[in-house]
Amino acid sequence: MSPAAARFTFLAIAVMAIAAGLVLADRRTGKADAFVDIVRSEDFQAGQRYRRNGDGCIALTAMDDVDVLVVGSSQAYAAIDAVILAERYAPRSTAVCALPAWTVGHFSLLIEFLEDQQITPRRIIWIADAMSVLETSITDARLDRARDAFQSREHQDRIRGQWSAMIERTGAPLPVNAEERRTRLARQLQALDALIPEAVEAVVASRDMASFSALSTLLADARPYPRRQELLAQFCAALDQRGVMLDVVVGPPPRETIERMQALGNPDLPESLEALGVDLEAWLPCARRVIARDAAGWGLDLRHYVNRMGDPDYPYQVWSSTEAYAAYADRLDRNGRIESFDGNHLSLAGAALFTEALASELD
Repeated sequence: MSPAAARFTFLAIAVMAIAAGLVLADRRTGKADAFVDIVRSEDFQAGQRYRRNGDGCIALTAMDDVDVLVVGSSQAYAAIDAVILAERYAPRSTAVCALPAWTVGHFSLLIEFLEDQQITPRRIIWIADAMSVLETSITDARLDRARDAFQSREHQDRIRGQWSAMIERTGAPLPVNAEERRTRLARQLQALDALIPEAVEAVVASRDMASFSALSTLLADARPYPRRQELLAQFCAALDQRGVMLDVVVGPPPRETIERMQALGNPDLPESLEALGVDLEAWLPCARRVIARDAAGWGLDLRHYVNRMGDPDYPYQVWSSTEAYAAYADRLDRNGRIESFDGNHLSLAGAALFTEALASELD
C-alpha cells in the first residue's frame, strides 16, 4: 500500500470511529437534535394529555436540561396544562412526565432514568393521589409500562418514530396541536360558564357515575405499597444529593370522589386527603411543601370534570337536569360515560385553571 493510500485509509478509519462515537453517544444519552425543537414546541405540549402513554417521559430523551419537572399518574397529565406550565415558568424549561397509576415504586426508575439522560431538574413537582402510596391489582402492569418508558431504547425509539411520522402527515408531533387546543379550551371555558353548578351536582348525586365505579373497583382491595416509607426516604436522599427542590400536591379530586372512596370501608385507604398529606410530609422531609386539598380548595367544582378530553361537539345542555343527562348517558358505552364525566380527572378547562393556581402558589 502506498503512503498516500495508507494516509487515506487512516483518515477514513478515523472519520468512521468519530461517527460511531457520536452515534454511541446519541444512543447513550438519547439526545437527538431533530427532536429538541419538537419536544419544546407548543404543539407537543398541547398534545401530551391526549395520548396518556408516557410521551412526556420519553420526551426527556431529547432534552438537554429541565428546570421544572412535573411527575405523577393520570392525575398529573389530566390536571396539568403543559402549555400554561411552560408559559408560567418561561424562560425556564418545563416537562411533564406522567404514567398511569404512578406509585412510590416509580421513583427509583425515574432517578435512574434522569441519571442516564444526564438531566438534573432544579425542581420536581409530584402530583400525588390516593393510589400513589397504595398497591392495587394493576400495579405490576403499570410498572412494566414505566420500565418501557424509562429503560427500553426500542420503545423510546418507536415512540419517537411515531412523532416523526405524525409530523410528516400533519405537521405536528401529536394528534392535537396548539391551535386546536386553544379552540377546544376556549369553547369549554365558555360552555362551563353557562352550566349551573347545582344542576351538575344534582346529576352526579343521582347516578352511579361510571368513573366512580371504576375507581371503587380499583381501590376496593388496595393495600399499602410495600416499603413505601423506605422508597420515599431513598427518593428524598437522591434529591438532597443532587440539590433538587421537591413540592408535593395531593389531588385535586372533588369532594364527591373522596366521599365515594371513603364509603368503600377499606382500612388501607387514607381517611382524608389531609391524612395522606400528613403522611407524605413525614415520609418526605426533603419536600419544601406538601399541599393536600380537594377541588373546592383550588376554586374548582364538578363542572371542571365534565367532558374530560374536550370534545368540541360535546352537548353540554344535557347537564340541565337529571332526566336530560340520563337520556344522553344511557346511550353511551362505559368509556363514553367516563369521558362525559370523570370524577378523578380534570377536563381541559379544569386543568387550565388548576395549573394557573398551582404555579401562582408554588412560585
